[in-house]
Amino acid sequence: MMRHDPTVSKRLFAEAAKTAAVLWFILGSAAAYGQSTAVSSVAPPSTIYDLEPLGKTPDIDQTKPLIDWLPIWGKGARDKGFDLPLPLGVGVTYSYIHQNMVISDLVVEGRPINGLKFKDAPTATHTGVFRADVWVFPFLNIYGLVGQTSGTTQPVVVFPNGEVVKSNVDYNRFSYGAGLTLAGGYKAFFLTIDANYTTGPIVSSQNGQIGDKPIESFTFAPRLGMLISSGGRLGTGSIWVGGMCLKATSEIHDSIDLSNRPVLSNLIDREALNFSIHVQPKDQWNLVLGGNWQFNKRWSATAEVGGVFDRFHVITAVMWRF
Repeated sequence: MMRHDPTVSKRLFAEAAKTAAVLWFILGSAAAYGQSTAVSSVAPPSTIYDLEPLGKTPDIDQTKPLIDWLPIWGKGARDKGFDLPLPLGVGVTYSYIHQNMVISDLVVEGRPINGLKFKDAPTATHTGVFRADVWVFPFLNIYGLVGQTSGTTQPVVVFPNGEVVKSNVDYNRFSYGAGLTLAGGYKAFFLTIDANYTTGPIVSSQNGQIGDKPIESFTFAPRLGMLISSGGRLGTGSIWVGGMCLKATSEIHDSIDLSNRPVLSNLIDREALNFSIHVQPKDQWNLVLGGNWQFNKRWSATAEVGGVFDRFHVITAVMWRF
């Protein structure tokens, strides 16, 4: 007759408890990690050579900039027929993003946890951003930004026996960063290429800061557009198509504090569990379609939608230049 070994049973039970503890943390936090405040930054008005927007010819706007030595080479560009935006600007942006996050490769205390299936986690975020920018050259705009994101994600784990565990996670993120825009155009057409980087901690309302370091995000967005004008004093508009690529830190390294869970801590003989897991957006790219109306040299408003692939986003912005 085979004798029951309590040591083996306890070890197996402890391993199961480790997995359960890590899953509890993941379902309370990890799917939020792949999110980014650095949604595609709305580009300022472009530098245009020999401006001829479609429609009626707009009135010449003689608004003077606060400083006349920016952009560098600006005076020469104006003399050659370029229409330049005012060099300095500030604005506020609101964005909404819905996308699925892919979770994989769970490792606990150096050991891979196999047999679990992580379903794509639907995630929605709302972000407010303040941005300040300057045209350094007629073709180069640089900017800084700070933002606050709030979001919700719904991770799902499927066990080998078919049991499904779901969770709903709320989180916040304060971030800051910088970016640049290359821009130019001819007559009624323009091209902008925007890239920015942000960083900042992401915090779950259930479990505090996620990860052992701040999340880092990179966004790249080319846009090709056309200028239109109503003539008179109503301003000049633009419409464009393009793409947005969003890349975020995808490897979480963290530790679960078990000091306030003595039963579980005694069971596995540890006060903390170290783990790592891979998290990334299901699709990095999505198409964008947008428009802008420049009421005058100082004020403009922008709206943009993106979709087609897994990610859907909406961006609205108001900017003031001087």
